[in-house]
Amino acid sequence: MKKFVALLGAISLLALTGCGRMDSAATIGDVTVTQAQAQAVVDQILEERTKVDTTGMQLSTGEELNRGELRFTIITVLFEKIAKELKIEVTPTEIEQRKSELIAQVGGEKELLQGLVGANIASSNFEKYVKAILTSEKI
Repeated sequence: MKKFVALLGAISLLALTGCGRMDSAATIGDVTVTQAQAQAVVDQILEERTKVDTTGMQLSTGEELNRGELRFTIITVLFEKIAKELKIEVTPTEIEQRKSELIAQVGGEKELLQGLVGANIASSNFEKYVKAILTSEKI
């Protein structure tokens, strides 16, 4: 029940998250994501798309891509806060193991970028993504 209440609180926080400063894209508690940080991730995704064949992929663009990346950032911050509150730890070993599993699942290291592009995940956020998966499983 405690976990459910924490998750419900996180969802409420997500709904109430607003911008506190002119240059912020989002503020989650004491964490501020600047517009420059959010745009840097979007720029990285767009750059990585040029390195793979995106034929047949349904990729987010424009405002949809911006919202999706900001949503990803907010969710990962919320998972970190929930994990801290519930004393849930995701170890570096667990992260590396899951990363290896995901890399194998997409066909190896060479295919990883293709998979990340297809999922609209910047390669710099791969570890955050894996940690979020592991945290959500533990919650």
